[in-house]
Amino acid sequence: MHTKARKVMIIGAGNVGASAAYALLNQSICEELILVDLNQQRAEAHAQDLSDAAAYLPGMMTISTREASDCADVDIAVITVSGGALRPARAGWMN
Repeated sequence: MHTKARKVMIIGAGNVGASAAYALLNQSICEELILVDLNQQRAEAHAQDLSDAAAYLPGMMTISTREASDCADVDIAVITVSGGALRPARAGWMN
């Protein structure tokens, strides 16, 4: 039996994070995908691209951006940033 994760958060919307997001979208792994990045414009741009691509795939996935501190209710967190970039976000949700 395959169980779908409800919410997945990707911290880091760079090359690795965006690739992970597209893979999750193509495999229909979750119902909601949340992108978090210190560069909000980059996260929003990738979220828009993913939303556009999702329109042509079966199923439905909500794609959004948020602050890391607003993601306490996610089922899976994928961290794609280095330790130095993670420190500011850590204070809000990993403590």
